[in-house]
Amino acid sequence: MKIFFATMSLKLKNPNAKWIIDKIYVNIEKNIKKYSITYDPDEADIVIYDLSTKCDNIYCDKNYVFKKKTYNILFIHHIEMNIKGKWNHYQNLINKINCINYLTNKDEGTVKIVKECKKKYPDIKIIRQPFAVENIYKSFTKVEKKELRKKYDIPEDSYVLGSFIRNCEKPIKNIELFMEIVLYFKNYKKKNVFVIITGQEREKFLIFCIKNKIPHFYKNPEKSEIMNEYYGCLDLYVITSLTEGAPMQLYECALTKTPLVSTDVGNVSLILPPDGIMKKPTLDEFINAKKNMDVEYCYRKVQNFILRDGYYDNFFDNCVKKNI
Repeated sequence: MKIFFATMSLKLKNPNAKWIIDKIYVNIEKNIKKYSITYDPDEADIVIYDLSTKCDNIYCDKNYVFKKKTYNILFIHHIEMNIKGKWNHYQNLINKINCINYLTNKDEGTVKIVKECKKKYPDIKIIRQPFAVENIYKSFTKVEKKELRKKYDIPEDSYVLGSFIRNCEKPIKNIELFMEIVLYFKNYKKKNVFVIITGQEREKFLIFCIKNKIPHFYKNPEKSEIMNEYYGCLDLYVITSLTEGAPMQLYECALTKTPLVSTDVGNVSLILPPDGIMKKPTLDEFINAKKNMDVEYCYRKVQNFILRDGYYDNFFDNCVKKNI
């Protein structure tokens, strides 16, 4: 059976895809054996949709008909309640859908859609199966970490924080809390704070660093090996988002044994120890959660989400087994 990605098919050929949905699609293409990927919609047996801005194409139009009868699966990463476009895509697609796979029950928009579908569209199969990630990251020894800091000109006595997110300006990323945490370490804990920054739309945070004289560097590496080294430089990573689907940094921190504190979003509760999660997005909650960081616990938990042979064949079997 052939799978066609209606919303991201052109992205699949990019091995350096950065958004988690892009990475998932790349991993699916690498992992499947019973199924295959097609770039020709006329060959499609299974069509994958996701509620992204990429929904604005002919294949997502409610009146578009594929040449063959297709089994249609909707991936829900997370839904931002204030973005009308995603809700419009959902309403446009829902009558096409046979199966929904969602990532998290911590996202208000996702919970709303799942609840509505169970009530209004009982024939739609609904599953929750977290996506798997490639085990391409490694942890570093103390000696290796010291050498990495030299490589990137980070002073040896620095307390290094990381901020590796996309679309930093969006309110859901809650960058203000991260700024508050940076100043907490600089002004209250008297740390020589250094921040490594990646991602798009970082102007607001860069201005903050300059204004507050926070040493930093900002780069967008294309290779995962370089991102791995950035994690190796860190003393701490903090996820401050108000909603997420995964997020990708959760898995990457766990695999690299990078100390991590996070708000209770996405799949965080599947990997972090319960007391290491901020119950509310506040500085006091961060301080409490930081006391309970446990990189070994996270490393053990993330093994459940490592991409292994047959993972996505089994996933698609689960999606369609009652309908073929």
